[in-house]
Amino acid sequence: FLRASRDPADQMLKWLRESFSPERPEAGFSLAIDAGKGGARLTHSHTRQYRFVEQSLMLWREILTHMFRLWTLTDGDLLDTDH
Repeated sequence: FLRASRDPADQMLKWLRESFSPERPEAGFSLAIDAGKGGARLTHSHTRQYRFVEQSLMLWREILTHMFRLWTLTDGDLLDTDH
């Protein structure tokens, strides 16, 4: 499970960190979002969007790391005849 779900999140984090600088966007490769451009309703600088993506991937990685335990606990709770 971890290889199929968590490893891709790790790989995306690696690519993000290798391909983008959090402080200085490369010409033509900014992660910035401009309101009104391409249907966007928000405005975020490259740095803010980089951090948002990085934190989202890190959170998703942690959730996936513990998902099997969550499933096990949930199944145990659902199958417990005392509850």
